[in-house]
Amino acid sequence: MTNGARMTELLHKHASDIDWVALSVDSASEMIQKHLGRGNGDHVLRSISLFDKLHQYGIHVKLNTVVTSLNFQEDMSTFVRRVRPER
Repeated sequence: MTNGARMTELLHKHASDIDWVALSVDSASEMIQKHLGRGNGDHVLRSISLFDKLHQYGIHVKLNTVVTSLNFQEDMSTFVRRVRPER
C-alpha cells in the first residue's frame, strides 16, 4: 500500500517490476480528505493523477477506503468510475 508520495519517481525506475498498487482515498471531497489528515486540499486530484499514471503503465490498481463519521453518507461512485480500480 502507498500514499503515492514517491510514486512517480518509483514508476520511472521500476514500473516493469510492479504488478499492483493500492491507493487510499476515503472521500472524493478534498475538504473531507483534509479533515481526515490526508493531504492539504489536493489529495483527490493527486490520487486521480496517480491512478491515471498507473493505468498508463498497465499496473493493476486497488482502491482502499475507510468509512468514517465524516464520509459515511458520501456517494463516491463518480470518483470510482473515474479512477477505474480493479479492486
